[in-house]
Amino acid sequence: MTAPSSVQIGPKVAYRPEIDGLRAIAVMAVILNHMNKGFIPSGYLGVDIFFVISGYVITKSLLARRETNFKTFLLEFYARRIRRLLPALAFFVVVTAVLTCLFNPVPAASLSTGLAALFGASNLWLIKTSTDYFAVSTELNTFTHTWSLGVEEQFYLFFPVIVWFTGVTRGRLLGVRTLTIVMSALMIISLISFIVLSRANPVVSYFSMPTRFWQMGVGCLLCLADMNEGVKARIFERIPPILPLIATIATLFIGFKVKSTLAVIVFVFLLLASLRPKTFVYRLLTLPPIRAIGLMSYSIYLWHWTVLAISRWTVGIHAWTIPWQLALIMGLGAISYQWIENPIRLSEWTRTRLNSFRLGGSILAMGSLFMGVLISFVGHRMFLGDIKREQLEANVPLDAASVKHKPNCMWWMGNGPDPQRAIKDCSIAGPGPIKQNLFLLGDSHTANYQAWAERVTTRPGVSLTYAFAGGQSVPVIANPRKPGDVRYKDGEKQSEFLDNVLASLNPGDVIVVSSYILQQFRTDQLRMSHSSRPGLSRWRAWQEDLETLIQRVEAKGASLVFVLPPPDFKLLNGWQNITKENCTLQWFRHHLDRSCLFSRPRSEIINEIKPIATVVNDLSDRHRGFYVYNPFSLLCPPGLATCTNYQNGRRTYIDYSHLTRAGSGFIVDDFEAFLDRNKLIRPSS
Repeated sequence: MTAPSSVQIGPKVAYRPEIDGLRAIAVMAVILNHMNKGFIPSGYLGVDIFFVISGYVITKSLLARRETNFKTFLLEFYARRIRRLLPALAFFVVVTAVLTCLFNPVPAASLSTGLAALFGASNLWLIKTSTDYFAVSTELNTFTHTWSLGVEEQFYLFFPVIVWFTGVTRGRLLGVRTLTIVMSALMIISLISFIVLSRANPVVSYFSMPTRFWQMGVGCLLCLADMNEGVKARIFERIPPILPLIATIATLFIGFKVKSTLAVIVFVFLLLASLRPKTFVYRLLTLPPIRAIGLMSYSIYLWHWTVLAISRWTVGIHAWTIPWQLALIMGLGAISYQWIENPIRLSEWTRTRLNSFRLGGSILAMGSLFMGVLISFVGHRMFLGDIKREQLEANVPLDAASVKHKPNCMWWMGNGPDPQRAIKDCSIAGPGPIKQNLFLLGDSHTANYQAWAERVTTRPGVSLTYAFAGGQSVPVIANPRKPGDVRYKDGEKQSEFLDNVLASLNPGDVIVVSSYILQQFRTDQLRMSHSSRPGLSRWRAWQEDLETLIQRVEAKGASLVFVLPPPDFKLLNGWQNITKENCTLQWFRHHLDRSCLFSRPRSEIINEIKPIATVVNDLSDRHRGFYVYNPFSLLCPPGLATCTNYQNGRRTYIDYSHLTRAGSGFIVDDFEAFLDRNKLIRPSS
């Protein structure tokens, strides 16, 4: 989202005040949507409106230049972008970074996005981190919205080059036609990529510049068409601007995603093309209050997300807070516009190209140093809340002194340790000579037993190997391989590692398996009548694989402990593995957002787990070395009709099925007693 162009430096470009009015509509739509999606379901399309406006304004600005030297043309353009965008952006990044550290116990992910934003690369950073299994929630990342700035700044890198080499700025007769053809071709490629990737890879489709190029290209083509007086008279001036305005606003209330995006771009094109003085829409959009918001829209856009994200970390967003939050957004936007954005870009000192680049270089150097210090040394120490509670209930990293270090021992998206070395690299030994080897294996739900893992490694003579594969059970559930599915490799690594574990077993060793097979095998699948159906076929194959695993463990004189699924919370809109980092009560957060609270009828969950429990308990009756542990009653006590993710005011679940350290602490004593009762852990003496 670019800053308004009401003030020009260098050659004059005819100012269109109604565009600032349209900016006001766009920024308010974005703010209301980000406050509550129910207000304006497709209000996020305000960003798409900004892209079209940006393409139009930048093209108009470039066509007004008359430099005869390519280097001068390019450097003058970049100098104008620096003084227009960077000072306000840097001020916002620094202040928001400090606020983030005060209320986010683990601010590094947000701060890294902010650092990338300084260089116009936050959209690329968000694409990269979107595959992180434990990525920070985008609505709590205080710099998420800067992705749109990254898209525009990347567009600015090469768009002036295209304009120059078409010859349009040097008065060539074919320049306009050439630029129109080139931009049309690139727009078609971009639009096709946007539509295709919206299904194949929505993150790339949403955040990347190439898939957004077509929207700024529409603004460019509009500017070129606007130069043709005949087209304006024959077509554009015959369109009543009230119609595309109504259509644009109506589209903001319709949630059709790709279709709504296409529609709003068309309507904004027609609106900008048809707007002319003396019409009702022109007078409406140029009303002083509306135009004032449009003039400040860049700063308002920057600060609105700071207010909303910090609010989500603290008081929340409620009916009673919204007026204050809107006032704060507007106030911060006005301060940034009046004291940072305007004074610097209108300063006599920054009018020269050299000084503009000096300013930009200084800002980037100091901003990078400041953010680097926060990320590496200071940020996590500034948290104002109870960090111990966050460590227990939000699974934030423990202090280095309180946890034993081990390397990355998770396979995820094709990455992870070498299965041949994992037994050695992923082991933690208690004091004294090792007499017994323990193994904690499975998927990410092995973390449900993190409290036990930390405690058992304090026992003399015990070594614990702890490694897992995200989304892959033990034994691995056979799923059809899909082309390009890198997670299939996770299953292969898990199986290879399991074979190495079995080969290394000694008599008396114990394998603990915590695999969330309930996600794969729901009650409706287990009760299907035809064995040819994939669900039932996989279920039977997994039972056979489990019994084979039991037999291989028993043949080594070792034992296998199978952990039944804990209570889980299947949400109405499908399975969600979204970590909510703001769900721990703090002095600045007295009320929890509804999204933090999960509940399901106890009987419903038991009914889903029952088929799995029946199978594994039957196997336990038939195999002396196979034990079944059930944590259900500890996490959802008997007598309760409904299971919840909070007990005694403590948050026990990080999401729908993964336990927090507090939740893990609820079961550690009972699990340790279960192991001792069955004489699975050797006495320390």
